[in-house]
Amino acid sequence: MHGNVHPLGLHHPHAGDSRPPLMRFDDFCFAYGDRPVLRHIDLSIDAGDSVVLMGDNGSGKSTLLKAMSGLVHPQVGTYCFDGQVVDAASRRDADFSRHLHKRVGFVFQDSDAMLFTASVEDEVAFGPAQMGLPADEQRRRVDDCLRLLGIEDLRDRAPYNLSGGEKKKVAIAAVLALNPDVLCLDEPMAALDARTQEWLLGFLKELKGAGKTLVVATHDQSLADELADYFVYMGDFHGYADRPPVQVNESRRREERGGRPRCPGAVRRSSPLDGFSWSDARRRASRRTSAGAPPTSAARRARPPAGRSPRSPWRRCGPGSSGRTGRCR
Repeated sequence: MHGNVHPLGLHHPHAGDSRPPLMRFDDFCFAYGDRPVLRHIDLSIDAGDSVVLMGDNGSGKSTLLKAMSGLVHPQVGTYCFDGQVVDAASRRDADFSRHLHKRVGFVFQDSDAMLFTASVEDEVAFGPAQMGLPADEQRRRVDDCLRLLGIEDLRDRAPYNLSGGEKKKVAIAAVLALNPDVLCLDEPMAALDARTQEWLLGFLKELKGAGKTLVVATHDQSLADELADYFVYMGDFHGYADRPPVQVNESRRREERGGRPRCPGAVRRSSPLDGFSWSDARRRASRRTSAGAPPTSAARRARPPAGRSPRSPWRRCGPGSSGRTGRCR
């Protein structure tokens, strides 16, 4: 699809940096049964990047987020997190699995899929308890996260009795209780009203400003424009779309260079999450900010498939293609 242009050569804000990527996919393939979902994915994400996955329904965005979190494993190719291979064998190692779970948080599109305890307090405390943190540290993290998300009054409520927006905040609090380095969010704006969407956008921008690595799957172009350092476009054929698969968000780069912002809310303010220290989260939590959003637009669709072998969900790439991201025969 893209000649011999490799995604690693197309992005990104840290070009020329010698640091190894935090997350790296090499020729990553995954199928549910005989149905391919991800084909020959090559992608590197550095610590502190804010990445938006875009594409049509069924293009593999959610599965790619699950792969980042170690919930699905490569059937072809590799995925490495911070230099360590993540696969079925490594996930059987309890220490490695605990380490990955602490560093990569995943907020599902459907909050009900995440919430299962009797109270909001128990929900937020569940992760730290599973990690074996001392009881006093668990209590501190619960208090900090409830205050950070503005849901202290929900502490004793049952999650299944909450509104959609309240459930989303509880789900995010439960993930942040582990203080992960990476936050993966699947359609975070889904089923939220305008006020909650505005709050969530501001909160994600604060997390970005605090140095968190964000990977967001969304159809919301306004969210993407406000948040992304660069976009990754997934196509109908469960690989990269018929466009450069990774594109830098030029509007954000112009803002950061001092150019005219797209809208007043796009200007970054000081963040209460800078440093994201649990010891001073209480003091800073009240200084959260929010931002406006530009109009939405749709992402282009991908080129249709060229067919695959009946024996395997993975096609072989023909001569003249780029091998991994090229048109396969």
